[in-house]
Amino acid sequence: MDTRKQRICILGNSVGFKMRPPRQSAEEKTYGEILSDNGYCVRNISKAGVMLNEAFASLDDELITWFPDTVIIQFGVVEMCQRQTSRRLNNRLIKNYYLNMVHGRAYVFDSLFTKVLETLGRIVNGGGRRFVGLVGLRWQWLSLDRFLSVLEAVLEHVNKETGAMTLMVGINPVSPRITRILPDSGEIIEAANAAMKNLAARFPGRVRFLDMKELIGGNMVETTVPDGIHLSAQGHRLLAERILDELGTRSLRP
Repeated sequence: MDTRKQRICILGNSVGFKMRPPRQSAEEKTYGEILSDNGYCVRNISKAGVMLNEAFASLDDELITWFPDTVIIQFGVVEMCQRQTSRRLNNRLIKNYYLNMVHGRAYVFDSLFTKVLETLGRIVNGGGRRFVGLVGLRWQWLSLDRFLSVLEAVLEHVNKETGAMTLMVGINPVSPRITRILPDSGEIIEAANAAMKNLAARFPGRVRFLDMKELIGGNMVETTVPDGIHLSAQGHRLLAERILDELGTRSLRP
C-alpha cells in the first residue's frame, strides 16, 4: 500500500496533540507526528479544551472538505469528568490559555480593572465550589447520553460524506492524581469507554475502538499519562504503534 497518498485527520481536544511533560528534544514526537514520519499525510485539527459537541460545528470546514482516508476521534475526558463548577464560569476564569477559535478571545492585558474582575470571579467560583462540595453535588459538562448522541452523529456524517475509516480512541485511564481532584472519574471513564466500544460495534468495518486502558493502563499509567490526562512521549509512541497496526503498516520509523 502506498501510504504517501493516505490522508489521516485527527479530531480531538488537547489530548490529541499535547505532550506531558513538554517535549525535551526533537526526538520526542506526538502520535500524529509519528504517523507523518511513516509516510501518511496528517492533518491534526484538535483544539485544547474543546468538547465534541463544539467540534461538531466545524466538521465540514475542517474535516469533510479535506476528504481524509482515516479519521481519528479522541474526545471524552473534558465531557465526562465530574466537576464542581460550570463550564462557562471555569473557562471565563482561565486567562490567555485556550488559544483557538472555539474559545476565541483577544489577549487579556493585566490592569487594575481586569485583576479586580479576576479576583471577584475566583471568589465567587471558590465559594460556589465549596458550597457544592459540602452538599455533595457534581455534574458532567456533557452527560454520557448526550456525548454518545453527538458521537454517533459525527460518525454518521463522516461515513456518509467521506467513507473514511474511523479510529475511535478511548479515554485515557486516569491516574491517582485525577481521582483525587475529580472523584469517581475512573468509574465514569470506564463506563464511557464501554459505551463508546458498543457504539463502534454498530459501524462494522467502518469504525474501530482503540482501548487505551489495554494499551497504557495498569502500572504504565504513571509514565504514559503522567499528568493524568495527556500522553507522555512514551504514550504517544505506543498509540502511534497501535494505529499503525490498525492501518496495516506497523514498520515504525525512528
